[in-house]
Amino acid sequence: MQKFRWKWHLLDTIVVFLVLIFSLSGHSGSPGVISIVSAEGDTEPPYIRIVYPEDGQTVSGTVIITVEASDNERVQLLELYIDGNRVAAVSYEGIISKLVFEGDVYEWTYQWDTSGYEPGEHTIKAIAHDESGNTASDEISVLVEKTDTEPPVVEIVSPEDGQTVFGTVIIEIEASDNDKVHLLELYIDDDLVASAEEEPSWEYEWDTSTLEEGRHTVEVTAQDRSGNTASDKITVYVGKEDNDGDGYSPPEDCNDNDPQIHPGAEEPCGEDYNCDGEVTPCPGSLEILVIVQGEGLEGCKIYLDDWYAGKTDAEGNLVIPGLDVSKEYLVKVEAEGYQSEEKTVQFEDNTITQVQIEMESESGTGIFLLGILVACGAIAGFVIVKKRKPREKPSKPSEPTQKPSEPTQKPSEPTQKPSEPTQKPSEPTQKPSEPTQKPSEPTQKPSE
Repeated sequence: MQKFRWKWHLLDTIVVFLVLIFSLSGHSGSPGVISIVSAEGDTEPPYIRIVYPEDGQTVSGTVIITVEASDNERVQLLELYIDGNRVAAVSYEGIISKLVFEGDVYEWTYQWDTSGYEPGEHTIKAIAHDESGNTASDEISVLVEKTDTEPPVVEIVSPEDGQTVFGTVIIEIEASDNDKVHLLELYIDDDLVASAEEEPSWEYEWDTSTLEEGRHTVEVTAQDRSGNTASDKITVYVGKEDNDGDGYSPPEDCNDNDPQIHPGAEEPCGEDYNCDGEVTPCPGSLEILVIVQGEGLEGCKIYLDDWYAGKTDAEGNLVIPGLDVSKEYLVKVEAEGYQSEEKTVQFEDNTITQVQIEMESESGTGIFLLGILVACGAIAGFVIVKKRKPREKPSKPSEPTQKPSEPTQKPSEPTQKPSEPTQKPSEPTQKPSEPTQKPSEPTQKPSE
């Protein structure tokens, strides 16, 4: 007689009944007794908990959901639901591949991208199954807000960029974020030396005595809870003691005896206070006066190197400030009814240079030119008359034997009376011979 024994999870009592055992040949044998033993089944549910995020937390961007689970036998299946929809699952084969054995706590992570979800409340639920069919779950609610892509703002307040430092230096850091600054990290010469969490303002004591003299970098990075980062970086010089107490030492401080002179200092014009090797030019001003016959002309348009500078006031003045005294400027003046005037201006020793420009009327120019032509004509006529020699007085000729005929045309009177000669011509020393023939009278008076 063959005996069979089963371990039955559904019954906790022993049931004995008779069955007929048939042989393999198809003949019935003697009746046998089979005893079916039922042991107590696994009714203990597994353990499961959502570790992150926390219930009621505000999240954005990509959230790392962390779940841990365990069972007295083994976790057969884990499921994750967002707003009632299953988004992920892992079976026993996946769990055991992580070298998580029976009785151990298994940790499971899932990256949840919240950018596809509307802002507001959402549920996260995790369910664990063991091999006996027992289940357990954990559920939380989170508040999804708009994805934060704005980086934080961070600044190294002290020391300043380019400053010379020595001894123990207090590095002051200020940071801010639209949500919250999560982490600050400080680097000296690219090596991480310190960090601070949840600290928007931070001070760090930096001992420079162990560093070599010369250039060194200080950098701080800030990170918010959404993973956005920002940084600030400066260069400082580890050097000798600062004599004038301005925070800078030679050679960066070009005058270590004057606290007003150091790199980055504000400097007056004509001086080099910031040690950059360049003298800051002083701004100059042009005071332009436009006149016509000694009176100021209002409303004149003033151009400086072809750019419009403004109009003159009622007294004909216009002041143009903020100019480079090392440059040469071309001043052009335009006014209705007047000729445009130009003048090249070079600044003098002082920074205020006065320029006076006189305008000429457009109609006055024509009259002036006409006057010049008339005057030139009168002068030319005077010169011609002045250069003409007076005629000599001839000796009295003998009476002609025959009366000459009268001229057919009376000569015209001269248009201008010739000027009297300045000197009386001398009388001839010898009496001229009598002409043999009387000259004929001219038919027309010669032109003057």
